[in-house]
Amino acid sequence: MKKMTKLMALVLVLVMALCAFTACGSEEDKVKKVAEKFMDAYLELNFEKAAEYCDGDTADQVSEMASYFDYLDEDEAKKAKEEAKGLKCDITNVEIDEEEGTATVDMTMTNVDGDEEEAGLGMEKIDGDWKIVDLR
Repeated sequence: MKKMTKLMALVLVLVMALCAFTACGSEEDKVKKVAEKFMDAYLELNFEKAAEYCDGDTADQVSEMASYFDYLDEDEAKKAKEEAKGLKCDITNVEIDEEEGTATVDMTMTNVDGDEEEAGLGMEKIDGDWKIVDLR
């Protein structure tokens, strides 16, 4: 009986430790998550949502992209939205400088024709959260 109690206690400790480590996540995972959420909103042309993952001038720049569609006629806007739906974004590399609180995210953007273009995000850890401060 004592062996079973010790075994159960050990299993409980292991499960709690595993949960604690998984909940924290690595800094790379946190950076990737912000970059992915930003790109999802950006590619859906939801610039207000995308700006929530940015800081300062970059947030303003992204928010102002919505006004670009105000100058397009209906056909041009529809075409731009269709093209955006066909874009795919893959994160290819994440570099983090924890001392400086900065990160660089490299991505490959692929359109429906298979043409690829390199892109990137510069990020900073601000008040404990990763924010995009530079679009490349």
